[in-house]
Amino acid sequence: MKPVVIFGIGAFADQTMFYFQHDSAFRVAAFSVDQAYIKEPTFHGKPVVPFETLEEEFPPTDFDVFVAMGYSNLNQHRAERIGLVRAKGYKMVSYLHSSITVAPDLVHGENCFVSERIALQPFCRLGHGVVILTATATGHDVKFQDYCYVAGGCIIGANTTIGSYSFLSLNVTVRPNVTIGKSVILGTGALLLEDAPDGSVYIPKGTPRAPRSSRLYQKFI
Repeated sequence: MKPVVIFGIGAFADQTMFYFQHDSAFRVAAFSVDQAYIKEPTFHGKPVVPFETLEEEFPPTDFDVFVAMGYSNLNQHRAERIGLVRAKGYKMVSYLHSSITVAPDLVHGENCFVSERIALQPFCRLGHGVVILTATATGHDVKFQDYCYVAGGCIIGANTTIGSYSFLSLNVTVRPNVTIGKSVILGTGALLLEDAPDGSVYIPKGTPRAPRSSRLYQKFI
């Protein structure tokens, strides 16, 4: 197994470093970002290398890469960076937490990140650059297309397709046999019972604030 360079020095890179150190066999050799974003020479005690010249010091023959970027610009930024890394000739690793429950036939692409306490039933498929976060559960035959992002606590019914670049926020529930199109946004707590066309947005209303002060409830809590 080759050492890994993590692209990114933000919150997602922090998480990635933690999981790689404590729940994987990956050995992180360095971090990389574009030259303009380098403020310190090291991150987590590892060198931060300009992406523009990464292959000179950490060549793709000897190192793999993981792009640790979130859902900015509806996952487009992550997808674009993965493309730039590929163009330099690097192989990209994927991370699946040791606690997840998956069928042995799980197929996933490059640069996927699947965190803890996740259940993926048989015949699920993950494209490239897919992110699935804590305590999400799916039925069978769920297809996660390239660069979609699923936040924690989601429930996804069987035979569902999640389109490329789509974003599912916390605690989204999707009924079985639904097709979610490309670049769809499902806000926190959304309940989806029908197909979602490309580019659609579903934002449920939050719980309204009670018209009384919390002081009136102190004796009951």
